Amino acid sequence: MTSKFMAPRYKRAWPSSVYNLVKAAMNIACEFIDIILQPFVPYESGPRDPAPLPENAGEATEEHLAQCQAIFDQSEARRAHIEQKAQWAFTVIAFLLPSLASVLVFLIRDPALQAANRTPSLVLLSVSACLLLLSFVSALRALAIRGSQILHLGAIIDGENGNFRNYDRAFHAQGLLYCATMNTATNDHIAQFVKGAHVLVAFAVVTFASGAVATGLQLTARPAPPIRAEVVGTVSLSPTDLSGLHSDIREVAAALATLATATSKESQMKLLADRVATLEAEVNTLRNQVPLAGDASPAHSTRSRPSPPAKPGTTKP
Repeated sequence: MTSKFMAPRYKRAWPSSVYNLVKAAMNIACEFIDIILQPFVPYESGPRDPAPLPENAGEATEEHLAQCQAIFDQSEARRAHIEQKAQWAFTVIAFLLPSLASVLVFLIRDPALQAANRTPSLVLLSVSACLLLLSFVSALRALAIRGSQILHLGAIIDGENGNFRNYDRAFHAQGLLYCATMNTATNDHIAQFVKGAHVLVAFAVVTFASGAVATGLQLTARPAPPIRAEVVGTVSLSPTDLSGLHSDIREVAAALATLATATSKESQMKLLADRVATLEAEVNTLRNQVPLAGDASPAHSTRSRPSPPAKPGTTKP
């Protein structure tokens, strides 16, 4: 429901020209630089005293006093709201810091990502860490400001002689307005740090999300690591390449049987030597193609069987 007596909502204010667009961009850049430098800028210990109200301001009524009390209460309620916003910023920072630290440690210690393609991720995550640090300092400074003005003994007792003051409704109203204006200035100062903390946290979240996405793309693009398997125990292999090795073994066995029963000749000795050399080459080839853990471990090494003693009257090659 809208009415002419109600304030309208904010209207969109697009820049009407290129000059206004450039001017707005420069203003945003200057404000962002101020927000970045604000956590390290020194300020005065408190706001300066405003100009005193005139003594003959008129007679204050009960309605005036109630309005002054309401203004003072509004400044106190605003202080509590601003401090709650600063605590929310602390909660977001406490959630983001462990996640950011874990991603940075994983990115630095993973050997598969230690290459030039991890530079964008490192830059984005480092910028996010710096922004989070600045936001933490800004929120800490906002919560560190605890100054507040309230009516105290000076509003009732005369500081010179210690006597009670005669109650003056105007003096009471002026005291409430003085405390309200001093607290409002302090609230505005705290709100600057809270605003800076929120802006820095927002930029930190954007850069952290960009760095996390870049890291995820690098993980998906890297090749899968080679699978290393170690076989322990007895392994039975029956590939087709062993068929030729079996035939050679049978031929060598037949040649040995011939030498054991007949007289050895030079041609048969040469033929047997060639067969043994071929057999040894094939065994080495198969061992290179199918490496086993038992080949390098003495616990799984194959014991060589002793050759049977030569029969009398035969020559052992």
